Amino acid sequence: MANMSFEIRNPMNAIVGMASLLLEEDMTEEQKGFVETIRISAEALMAIVNDILDSSKIEQEKAGLKIRTFNLRDCVEEALQSVAEKAAAKRLDLAYAIDKISPDIIIGDPKKLGQILINLLHNAVKFTDVGEVIVLVSSVRLESLYEIHFAVKDTGIGISPDNLDRLFNPCSNSKGPNAKEGKYSDTSLCSSRELVELMNGRIWAESSLGEGSIFHFTIKTKHVPHISTSSGIQLPLEGMQMLILEENKAIGNILETQAVEWGMIPITSTDGKEIPKLISGPESFDIALLDVSMREDSGFSLVEEIRKIDKALPVIALTFAGQRIRPELCKNVLVKPVRQSDLFNTLKAALDEKFRVDHEETSAKGSPQADLSILIAEDNESNQKVILSMLKRLGYQAHVVSNGKEVLQALERANYDLLLMDVKMPEMDGLEATRIIRRRLHNEIKIIAITAYALQGDREKCLEAGMDDYISKPVSMEELKRMLKWHQFI
Repeated sequence: MANMSFEIRNPMNAIVGMASLLLEEDMTEEQKGFVETIRISAEALMAIVNDILDSSKIEQEKAGLKIRTFNLRDCVEEALQSVAEKAAAKRLDLAYAIDKISPDIIIGDPKKLGQILINLLHNAVKFTDVGEVIVLVSSVRLESLYEIHFAVKDTGIGISPDNLDRLFNPCSNSKGPNAKEGKYSDTSLCSSRELVELMNGRIWAESSLGEGSIFHFTIKTKHVPHISTSSGIQLPLEGMQMLILEENKAIGNILETQAVEWGMIPITSTDGKEIPKLISGPESFDIALLDVSMREDSGFSLVEEIRKIDKALPVIALTFAGQRIRPELCKNVLVKPVRQSDLFNTLKAALDEKFRVDHEETSAKGSPQADLSILIAEDNESNQKVILSMLKRLGYQAHVVSNGKEVLQALERANYDLLLMDVKMPEMDGLEATRIIRRRLHNEIKIIAITAYALQGDREKCLEAGMDDYISKPVSMEELKRMLKWHQFI
């Protein structure tokens, strides 16, 4: 299993890595969609590989749950992404909100939790023609556990009270008197109930005909304390005034709440006609976030009006997938459903561009990246290219060698601050090379393993050999950046 993991992860590292790099290039929305599909599909394949590897460790009483730590927000975002195309075709808004009590990292089965969310979201989109589908997540602390409550809310056709009790019955195929209520007999709801019960939770629904539905479920889980995956989503936006245009009041409230959490000062409007007046008024805005998805060309006419009033104001357009964009008016575009990290990064990038003169002056004085000396030990040429390209995007240069012996030779010739070390290499592997380096008192160099091995105990082997940290392949740009930041190289 270890050899299978290694053989699959090495080529997958190149696929995921190159796809991540391509996504940062200047491409059309259609091209980005193609590359994003490659990336998501590759990660889905890796999830299957991980499931196979994890299967040997599952406790019998857990009935097939693959228990590991995972990011709660990522799980919700990926589930929303699975229905994004169908929602866009129907012009439905998709969004989510997670309260502050809910933990970032929890212990459980992300694939099974994701499957429950996907089942409920597909039903919600299927039976909703106008409005929105929203996922709301809240939590209650129960001694050492969290009870996490998920609510999938839609503005669809609804279900009569008489049929609510039959929704989660064991896979009944009865259709009931109203053909439109096929939702309640969907076998996906039966499987969702079974999965929820595996996670020590319960599932239920609220609905009435013509008024939409809310599908609720809870799970009980442990969390991992003192770990945050927010990647510093705090101070960089603090104090910035943002104008938000969103016709859908529920979506507008979610965007406004998120902006406030980042320390921003948002003003939200549901009427596009108000926007020019607000920009011309006494308020001074640093950035504007405009939903143009419901307006087609009229949305960009509004941007043209804004440009006449304030040419320098950064404008970010919210659109549906496949909607035509006019790049000469709007360079910054976010496709629904919007990931929190994408929203943050786009806001920050647009504001950085606005204040680029100060940024350039700071960069001209020199940066830690320019002084950092990095050595990469990797025998696979494709993976060498991936890691070099990622480091270049982060502002670093690096030297490359192909095995442990060449690492030792390189350290005799020069001093390095950081060594990114593959574990399995010809002639001398990374573990043996690390032990020799530490015996020779090279304790000042940071050594981080970048390896295709991902079984339980592999991280411990790396640390015992003298390495400082561990990243498993395939490596993402964000993960590499977090690792460098954690070790204070950024």
